[in-house]
Amino acid sequence: MSDDDVSTNLPTQLTSFVGRDRELAELDEMLLLTRMLTMTGAGGCGKTRLALQLAANTRDRYPGGVWCLELASITDPALIESALATAVGVRPLPGRTPLEAVASHLASRRALVVFDNCEHVVETCRQLAAELLRGCPELTVLATSREPLGLGGETTWRVPSMSLPPGQALETADLLRQSDAVRLFIERAVKVRPNFAVTDDVARHIAHICHDLGGIPLAIELAAARVRILSIERIATELGDRFHLLTGGERGALPRLQTLRASVDWSHDLLDPSERTLLRRCGVFHGGFTLDACEAVCADDELDRFAVLDRLTSLVDKSLVLVEERGRLTRFAMLETIRQYAIERLAQAGETSRIRDRHADAFLALAESTAPTLGSDVESDDVLRADAANLHAAIDHTARVEPEKALRLCNALAYWWLLTGQPEEGPMALTRALDATDGQRSELRCGALFWRGYLSFFAGDYDRTEEDADEALPVAQQLGDRVNEARILNTLGLLGSMPDPGQSLATLARARELASAVGDDWCLADATQNIGWALILMGERDAATRHLESAVEIAHRLGWRDLVSWHWFMLGQCLYPTGDHRAVRELWDRSLATASDVQHGFASWSLSLLDIDSGQPLVALERLESCRGRMISAGVGISLPFLQDGVGRARAALGELDAARHDLLAAERAHSGAYVWAQAMTLIDLAHVERLRGDHASAQTHGDRALTVAKHLGHHGLVARARIQLARIAAARGDWTPAEQLAHQALAAQAERGDHLDVPGSLDALAEIAAGLEGHTEAARLQGATARVRAELGLVRWVPEQEQTTTLSLRLVEALGHEAQAAAFAEGEALPLIDAIAYARRARATRRRPSVGWESLTPTELDIVRHAAAGLTNPEIAERMFISRGTVKVHLSHIYAKLGLRNRSEVAAEAIRRQPPSPA
Repeated sequence: MSDDDVSTNLPTQLTSFVGRDRELAELDEMLLLTRMLTMTGAGGCGKTRLALQLAANTRDRYPGGVWCLELASITDPALIESALATAVGVRPLPGRTPLEAVASHLASRRALVVFDNCEHVVETCRQLAAELLRGCPELTVLATSREPLGLGGETTWRVPSMSLPPGQALETADLLRQSDAVRLFIERAVKVRPNFAVTDDVARHIAHICHDLGGIPLAIELAAARVRILSIERIATELGDRFHLLTGGERGALPRLQTLRASVDWSHDLLDPSERTLLRRCGVFHGGFTLDACEAVCADDELDRFAVLDRLTSLVDKSLVLVEERGRLTRFAMLETIRQYAIERLAQAGETSRIRDRHADAFLALAESTAPTLGSDVESDDVLRADAANLHAAIDHTARVEPEKALRLCNALAYWWLLTGQPEEGPMALTRALDATDGQRSELRCGALFWRGYLSFFAGDYDRTEEDADEALPVAQQLGDRVNEARILNTLGLLGSMPDPGQSLATLARARELASAVGDDWCLADATQNIGWALILMGERDAATRHLESAVEIAHRLGWRDLVSWHWFMLGQCLYPTGDHRAVRELWDRSLATASDVQHGFASWSLSLLDIDSGQPLVALERLESCRGRMISAGVGISLPFLQDGVGRARAALGELDAARHDLLAAERAHSGAYVWAQAMTLIDLAHVERLRGDHASAQTHGDRALTVAKHLGHHGLVARARIQLARIAAARGDWTPAEQLAHQALAAQAERGDHLDVPGSLDALAEIAAGLEGHTEAARLQGATARVRAELGLVRWVPEQEQTTTLSLRLVEALGHEAQAAAFAEGEALPLIDAIAYARRARATRRRPSVGWESLTPTELDIVRHAAAGLTNPEIAERMFISRGTVKVHLSHIYAKLGLRNRSEVAAEAIRRQPPSPA
């Protein structure tokens, strides 16, 4: 599968697909008529290969994706749901099961899911298929199994043997090649002996062999592999004798399973005793193995370690073991049918328990030996990735028989799970080990609780993080386990920084102090970096930078690339408000280049901010949507709200305001239970979007909430940004005085902090306010200044913002005339950023009172409005103000005209609406 192909996980086949044209055509037609098709047949009859070819051929029919769930290596039915979610490329968020995540993902998609090798987990497969078909009306399920699943509406189709030559056909090789079985034998024989010549005589022997093997693909491939060392005549003769022995002389009545076993038994019987020993012991490996692992697990007094390589080479030559090249790694693997056969032979020899123990010990040693170099040595990561199935098998076995070893395995692998973007899979394994040691109080258990909580944090399961930390901390303190105490405090500080970064600083500082005392450099660097992160959330850029630089010095020295990636991300967040986009992009590009899946979401979201700022929202959307799929697949729930916020901003920039509102509301809800810093930013964006949509009441609500959260954080930059939106909302209502006050408060804070990124927003607000107060020349100058500042910073307005700016420009041309407007605009455009800020802060052009709007009301008219809103009649107002009733009536008529209202009730309602809100 190519890196760009995300609609399928169908494996790439290393050998050609031979024949089966008739079967494929029939199956293709059946897939059009049923939603549940099960291909049945004996092991080795070619069910898997035929199903995968059918899926590949019909892929264009399923725009929602074609996914394969390989079940042969899954022995625990409880793991199938998670395996299905992994195969489809989704991960459940907290509170949802893997099956619910898959069903949700496929609910509206026309997709095909292949369940391969269901026979040992039929009941679970039946239940999963039923749930998927019930909840996904456009989904089709294709299953392979030695027996039907027994599901209502299921269509079963038995896989036949490969087509054979006519029984009496002894014609030429070309004619015999029309048989799929013969073609398969020839193609596989040529692969093991390139000079293999197919004469007419040889072809006849091949035809006999294919008949004797009943057209079973696996048996044919095993027989063809013997061409390397045996003649065709010898193969044909020995196969015949062997089948006669097994069938009692009546081969045609045999079930195909017996035929397949006969071929495997025959291969096994050709092995010498040491080869048989190695074959059965190799059955304990899952997903392949290395020579070192094979020697560690399989060698003993019966099988000398130095003989393993020779025996393994012999098994490769006889096609019972395969060789795989993975970059610089050479690995060995077995066909699943052969592996199952080996496992049976292992049980018959009474070696299962002992060899599984040796297997677990070998992979525990691998995990613990690579743990110190994780994060700094890519080769260590690759070694563990290649043996992931073996490592999980070792955890499963030790959790049953030696739970402490399971804890050791999980603790050694936990950092690898984090680095490789498995913040959900890791906690599942840790849970299994922890459940097996429930009630124990040990440093191993404390470490496992720490890692499960730490990984769960990045999965977005914050409740689990808190529960594990709260359970582990007192135990670590009672045991005097300072290493785990420091790490748990670091986790609690990181968790606490989400709602209240200021309060988290003391916890993080204690974690750093303990880590330094016990020499835990990883925790020392991580806690120091987390202090920097908390300071960023508070808007304390200078202090944050000092801590980040201190942490990255340790990370660089020890080669921890994930901490270095976090450093670039966080340093970019410090610099972003300054508006230095070139430097910020360089930092975030570095972060992305070294990012794990956990960090990829944050780096992509950050870069999308720059894309949107520079007028490339479509680029941002493409980046965000691609990343969101990757984060769902990896189970990195922590970054999903950030990505949704980015999508909302990009759509707002494009002018898709309703869609933007939907995305931002979803992001705000998700942030409310997590990072309030991000929640404040999303609320500011929501206020912006709602104002552009014309819903000023909703915009005010979101703006007020954003200001409250920003003040809670003590983040003066976000306070200023919230005030810009509130100023523009007030201006949209014609409340020019409070709008001007809010805008100047924001601009003053931005100037003091150096938050140049937000200055154009303040200048835009002040231009709009000046125009509303009929200071048209000042407004034109401010528009020019804004244009210059935006150009200096490389900022491009959102589409709807640009439309409003254009409308204001036309108003100013109408008010001033084209030449005067252009001259004032040019005066502002001549001002660099610092001068533009200075001008805006001192500019108070002489303005006459506006002719319309609330600001046009005289003090007397405002008093009359206040009394009218209080419910006083005209005579009562006249008495209070010592004027005549007629004068009151005249003033009211002027008020109606200026405000565009029709009666006292509307005036009263408007006055009440404009009352300032109660202090938060």
